[in-house]
Amino acid sequence: MPHAAGLPPELWREILADVLVPALLSARPGDDPLSTITRQLQRDLFSLLRVCRLFHDLVLPFLYTSIDLRAPLASHALPMSGIYTPPRIPLPGEKPKTMTDAFAKTLRERPGLGRWVRRLYLSNSSRADAVREVFEACGDGLEVVDMRCHVDDTDHDASDVRRALELVNPVRARIAFFPPLELVQSALNATLPHWTRLRSIYLVFHWRTLVPVLSTLPITQIRLWIPIVGVDDPGLLVQLLRNPALESLEVGISPEGAATLRAKLDGHGPELQDRVEKVLRFVGPDRLVPVWQ
Repeated sequence: MPHAAGLPPELWREILADVLVPALLSARPGDDPLSTITRQLQRDLFSLLRVCRLFHDLVLPFLYTSIDLRAPLASHALPMSGIYTPPRIPLPGEKPKTMTDAFAKTLRERPGLGRWVRRLYLSNSSRADAVREVFEACGDGLEVVDMRCHVDDTDHDASDVRRALELVNPVRARIAFFPPLELVQSALNATLPHWTRLRSIYLVFHWRTLVPVLSTLPITQIRLWIPIVGVDDPGLLVQLLRNPALESLEVGISPEGAATLRAKLDGHGPELQDRVEKVLRFVGPDRLVPVWQ
């Protein structure tokens, strides 16, 4: 590009920001990973990287703004855009590697790239040590975190999870641990009060022990998934509804379970009924997952 050298880098940065930032912020990788704007953005950004050295330096932060390591998007878009090298087929006796492992390896080899990441969607059942390593590289610059983590029943894994949670301070978070061990629940209870920027959280499994903490945080949106077991006790929802900061409580539950809970909530006085009408919304469990972005 012959005119690239004619403008100062600061002006090019502003031009690129005006064009790219709105597109990055409007990207919704949870909707349809193979056809969304996110995949096209990866292509466009990778093309811009190769225009010249100046554009490479200016565009690199935008390329790493939103990282989606969930299949199938990551398996198609990320290798093409150079964000990471796909994990190799494991040797006999090795644990299979996830895309989170591969991204952690990239961040080890290229220190400094993690500071550009603002939105991070981890691959399913990411290993605790890889999550810790990625969070360590990204730090508290992360604003949106989709944390899906497989935790072995070991002190080592629990320690990695605790350390990972302490390294970030997200604005929005989706958290799912497999299996949801008591040690991890304790780590979340200890960490959530220190996530001072947190405004929206989506908890998939075993969120009940977190209710006392969530009911006191200045959080505006909570999304929960409720299995059939336990729908007869609305006490935990009542605790959350009494949080004055809460503006939206979405609960993924079967229609039968929703009817049961609504009937139980009717007997808690007019003040709570007002909160139920304004804040609480029941949705089908299958609809709760796609709406999170």
